[in-house]
Amino acid sequence: MKNTQRFQFLLATISCMTSSCLLAVDGELVPDFGNNGIARAGITDAYTGETAGPVIQGDGAIVYCSTRATAGSSGRDFVVLRLTPDGQPDDTFNFSGRVDIDFSSNDDECAGIVVQPDGKIVLAGATVAPNNDADFAVARLNADGSLDTTFGNGTGKQTITFDEYGSIADIARAVALQPDGSIVVAGRLLSDNQRDFAVARLLADGSYDTTFNLTGRQRIAFDLAADADDEAYCLAIDASGRILIGGFAENVNAAPQNEDFAIARLLPNGQLDANFDADGLATIAFDVGGAGGRNDDRANAITIQHDGTIVLAGYADVSGTSAINHDFALARLLPNGAPDNSFGSAGRALTGFDRIPAGLDVARAVVQQDSGNLLVAGYAQTLADGTGIDVAMLRLRADGSRDPGFGNLGRLTIDFGQTNPGLQLATGVALSGSRTFISGGIVPSAGNVDVFVAELQNDTLFANGFE
Repeated sequence: MKNTQRFQFLLATISCMTSSCLLAVDGELVPDFGNNGIARAGITDAYTGETAGPVIQGDGAIVYCSTRATAGSSGRDFVVLRLTPDGQPDDTFNFSGRVDIDFSSNDDECAGIVVQPDGKIVLAGATVAPNNDADFAVARLNADGSLDTTFGNGTGKQTITFDEYGSIADIARAVALQPDGSIVVAGRLLSDNQRDFAVARLLADGSYDTTFNLTGRQRIAFDLAADADDEAYCLAIDASGRILIGGFAENVNAAPQNEDFAIARLLPNGQLDANFDADGLATIAFDVGGAGGRNDDRANAITIQHDGTIVLAGYADVSGTSAINHDFALARLLPNGAPDNSFGSAGRALTGFDRIPAGLDVARAVVQQDSGNLLVAGYAQTLADGTGIDVAMLRLRADGSRDPGFGNLGRLTIDFGQTNPGLQLATGVALSGSRTFISGGIVPSAGNVDVFVAELQNDTLFANGFE
């Protein structure tokens, strides 16, 4: 052990001896955040428990969004929540720590959130009509939770249509900011019974940015098979302002569809980047199930690492039959779109939690830690009838191998113990200095669905060890 490392180790040991961290284990809940490590929103009608975020603001406040089912004719609405750094409702945000946003008298669903440098909060999702036609829905809030009237013709809200492509169902699932402050929203459109990637860019006032593909909107079709579906779930902007959109592309237009991870990279002008896998489009097939399996592989999350490599996280169906068996799946690409062969096996890594045989283990979010490790959040099925689901966390080292210093050889599951069996899942993860946060959905009692943010111990000093 080097002298500097011995000194750091000694300081950390002394610190632990004078505090409670002797009892702390990397990945466990932080007891002084929220209520014993978890901050529930306190709503009982969260729609599916899906959340976007958490995003950690400059002052340490934590903001995230979800969807709640409201009574009467108002359907579902966006719900935006902000917590103080210690996990309590932030009463400087709409006096309650919560804002509901209604686009119409029908169903609105929030799926993406990002915070601008000036503290304004941008939200994205869909507004759905009774006939199931849908449009992208984008809202912007001021830092105090009020709708920003400088956005969307004075309303703070904007809808985006893809009518020029004949689409009848446009659903946004991710939002990001470009370096110039323009807003990029990605998801899918539905035209002639075929789903394709859809992306739009808005100016700061919410109007279409016509320097982006002339119309402010772009359709991306992988077309791996005739009439096959492609859907986008995640979005990232690289240091050059290029737009990366991840999801899946179908290989076959019949059951089983044989989905592959799919990623597109656009230039800032909205055109496909020919320097990315030759045509701006790349697919990654895990195909673990072989000839008898479904071989459905889907990317739900994306992150760009410090060195410019691109990581997609989601699931791969590893069953050799028509039965479903999902494992966490990650793929890493070089900046040119080629597989990064220094990661896992040919740029791919699979991890099963296998709490039950043929369970659904699904990654929903991924971030890179300062150490270079990847931290992945999602869920693992614990009961065959679907009544048991736990938060699932995975930590991989830079080469794609599981980090033995985290949980049980790199894997960790969490049951908040609020119902038996427990139902909780993570859909987001964020880092803030030495702090780790996850967000997601939880069933606190029969018939109720709530959303939460939890803080986990992040003992990277000991977890990474010393040489």
